[in-house]
Amino acid sequence: AKIITGNNVFAHIDDLGSAISNIRDLLQPDGIFVFEVSYRLDVIEKTLFDTIYHEHLDYHSVKSLREFLKSRGFKLFHVERVASHGGSIRVFSGLQNNRRIVTPNVKKLIQIEIDAGIYKRQKYSKFSQNIAKSGHQLTAEIVAARQAGRKIAGYGAPAKATTLLHQFGISAEDLLYIVDDSPWKQGLVTPGLKIPIVPASYLEYEPVDDLVLLAWNFAKPIIDKNKSFLTGNRRFIVPMPQLRMVTVDAFK
Repeated sequence: AKIITGNNVFAHIDDLGSAISNIRDLLQPDGIFVFEVSYRLDVIEKTLFDTIYHEHLDYHSVKSLREFLKSRGFKLFHVERVASHGGSIRVFSGLQNNRRIVTPNVKKLIQIEIDAGIYKRQKYSKFSQNIAKSGHQLTAEIVAARQAGRKIAGYGAPAKATTLLHQFGISAEDLLYIVDDSPWKQGLVTPGLKIPIVPASYLEYEPVDDLVLLAWNFAKPIIDKNKSFLTGNRRFIVPMPQLRMVTVDAFK
């Protein structure tokens, strides 16, 4: 193959060594392997803790990927930061002896990682504190809304929603239901909390005042698609990366 790609699957592989060895066998001498993974720097600095769950076995940085790929006969020659999933990197690599020149971006991002302290224990203590702070802000908003008599539901039932709900102690008492556009999820319930997952049409059957966007990484398309929800004093509550409220005023 001249090109092998793997977007948002590299973190799911239990034995990365075998995977990269097989890719090496399949690749032409001057071919490239391009893959996209969630970026550990963004996970920590933006407190994207809800992307940490059973499916993700590895959390990647440019420095660690460069060393891993080198140990398997590959050269990481270019990397780009992209917006997917709150912050990802697209990594370009080839066999160690290929003719591609390593771009300045590689060294630049490794230095950014070092300067940010992601290889030091203190950074992870701060990460833990930031998770607790985010949880306090969101739960305080939900408690205040419920005390004001507002009805609340969620929107989006991705895996990250399960992490967020359990970590922050949000339950079926807080969210009446969760809307999800996937028919594969509708009619089911969330793991452990048993919050019903329903289609968007349910918003008319049992109206709510607030929608917590649990699929926050798709906040813009969800809000754009459901602008009709924002009547009166209804709100979208976007919990991550920073808590924010979206009301009808945002479209005036």
